[in-house]
Amino acid sequence: GNPRHLAVGQVVKVKEEAWNEWLTEWYGQCIFGEIVKSEKFPQIMARRRRGNPRHLAEVMENCSVGRLPSAWSLFETSKFPTLFLYGERDQKFAALADKIRSRSASHVLVRSLASCAHAVLEEQPEATAREIVRFLSATPLPPAVGVSDCDNVMIASVQVRRMDVKLKDPLQLSRGDALTVRKGFLIECISMGGHVGVGECTPLPGFHEQTYGEVEQQLLDACKCLCGRIVPPDIVKLDGCFSRWLFGEITDIEKFAQWHFDVPQVGRQLPAGGLSPVILAALEMAILQLIAHALERPLCRALSPASSGHVKLRSYVSVNGLMTRGETQLPRGCSSKIVKVKVGGKEDVKEEAEEISRIVEKAKQEGWRLRLDSNRSWDLEQAVEFVGAIGHDNLRVIDYIEEPLKDFRQLPQFFELTGLRYALDESLLDDSWQQLAEDPGLAALVLKPTLLGGLERCCQLQRRARGGAMAVLSSAFESGLAHCFYGIAAGVLLDGEEANAHGLSTFERLETDSLTIPMSQSMWNGRIDVFKCEQELFNIKGNLKKFDLISD
Repeated sequence: GNPRHLAVGQVVKVKEEAWNEWLTEWYGQCIFGEIVKSEKFPQIMARRRRGNPRHLAEVMENCSVGRLPSAWSLFETSKFPTLFLYGERDQKFAALADKIRSRSASHVLVRSLASCAHAVLEEQPEATAREIVRFLSATPLPPAVGVSDCDNVMIASVQVRRMDVKLKDPLQLSRGDALTVRKGFLIECISMGGHVGVGECTPLPGFHEQTYGEVEQQLLDACKCLCGRIVPPDIVKLDGCFSRWLFGEITDIEKFAQWHFDVPQVGRQLPAGGLSPVILAALEMAILQLIAHALERPLCRALSPASSGHVKLRSYVSVNGLMTRGETQLPRGCSSKIVKVKVGGKEDVKEEAEEISRIVEKAKQEGWRLRLDSNRSWDLEQAVEFVGAIGHDNLRVIDYIEEPLKDFRQLPQFFELTGLRYALDESLLDDSWQQLAEDPGLAALVLKPTLLGGLERCCQLQRRARGGAMAVLSSAFESGLAHCFYGIAAGVLLDGEEANAHGLSTFERLETDSLTIPMSQSMWNGRIDVFKCEQELFNIKGNLKKFDLISD
């Protein structure tokens, strides 16, 4: 230890009467850089003044570097993963960092934080948190840590609320009238232990078979069957466990609990295949959050497949931009520089190809990549004509075209004639799509949990694509709650590099949100910040806006 540090506590005691003077002198040391000139310094001083100088003296005496044993063994011989953070303007600890790098093994990660000196938490709190989260996410958990350390969770109550969120502008989809508001429901599942999980059920008119009223009735009926149910923690494996539990036989213990909770029709099972996929996705969302909270760990950790051993979790998830029909400007603020462009809205295929060609030219000039989406607008002849009118040389900036044909069985022929790869979306609802699983033209599966019936179904479909097609998780203009949930899931469950941007930017079309802090605040540099999404879901009851309760 350094004997000089032993005197620090005494300095504090001597200057106890001149507390403010001592604090200013303390932060004036060279290791703190120019923090006294920063805008944050008055706030730092105000917080420090509220402290007790005598207690601080005791802490500094007992925790002083002069009293503590040498920590070099931690860097040189210990095998525990270690993170050393320092501010780039802190010359003393920057020199120490160089020494640590030269004397440490591979288990030590040394990182510098820009634009700060010694007080990294004060000057760069978000950057510090990001580095810690990135380090913890990349640090493997022992395989023994899994869902087995959590007892089964009993659902004590389920509440359903109506939710309306406004759109910034009327939204014209490929089917139906333009939308000005997204109407849906929030499902709150509360366990006997007080844990909470919230799911979002937001049917998309024209894409879900059921009307809004039919979805509401189905949802209320389903929620009545959940009270008293015991949720096994292994449903987070998403290997069919959730579906087996949801539609499985009610045990005697659950029947007794339902009788205790005054559940109508005690022991009634949900009909397998009888629920709208948007309801299944919402129930899954609520239950998975409930289990994560019961496990006392972030959702990303709860969803990590224990069977795969060491899992690297992503701190950020890339998303693609979106251009709906009629839009001509590439979206700004999209760091992936990948944009999904809706096509197929015009009767004249060549006229539409000319419009898309202008977007293609902009993309080539600015380094963007395009993903076209036709929503099954054309027959084979029209689709081939469209691609031909764009021009073969322009195809190099197009990753794929999503669902170009009314008859997906002709897609291999489409690829053979045009050379443009394709992606599947609506066709995934038909099990016969698997005849295309190994087709070289299949570029991606666009997985919409609210149309397919949840994450479990998405994971099952991903495993069936044997030809190397990438999985793109896609939202359908849900609120921030669903985007937080699916952003976390995309970073855990779906493999892919930075180029595999997910379709999780539709929240940008919303004027209002289900969350008190809008989803836009959970973005960083155009990507979904998984850490911030976890923060939103961790205290979800406090972060939700108040909507009308329609059931108890």
